[in-house]
Amino acid sequence: MDLGLAGKRALVTAGSRGIGRAVVQRLVAEGMQVAICARNADGVALACKELGPNGEVIAASVDASDHSALAAWVEEYGERLGGVDVVVSNASALGGIPHTPEGWRRNFEVDVMSAVTVVDAALPFLRRGEDASIVQIGTITAVENHYYPGGGLSYGPMKAALINYVSQLAKELGS
Repeated sequence: MDLGLAGKRALVTAGSRGIGRAVVQRLVAEGMQVAICARNADGVALACKELGPNGEVIAASVDASDHSALAAWVEEYGERLGGVDVVVSNASALGGIPHTPEGWRRNFEVDVMSAVTVVDAALPFLRRGEDASIVQIGTITAVENHYYPGGGLSYGPMKAALINYVSQLAKELGS
């Protein structure tokens, strides 16, 4: 399938495994250059090697809850790619977050604030290009009452907040 993405550049958070890895694989297959980040350095290196053996994928180990490091990654890798056409925000704390105030804050910092950080840092790059896109990976848990075992009850509400955030971005930046 040709989606018209050949030659374009993307940033993907949490791109070393799962949904993020599948996204990177598809973008590379479409002819894009992709920069990924994820927490696990070994996983990032392996994904880079396997998904972009010819240099299509560049990567760094970054914890999405470290917002200054995440913004620095966007700046550095946006420059290394020579621009950014697509941002895919995929980071999530997922399960294992205890139902405590600290657990809710952790989920907020990873799921919501990493998305805000990535978009804010990438906007100068996106505004320079044509047909720029922001993609936020979500979940049905955001809109239906699905219980996410081990999620500490914060997973769905954080993903719901992202739906509203991206809707606001579409209204503000859509043209």
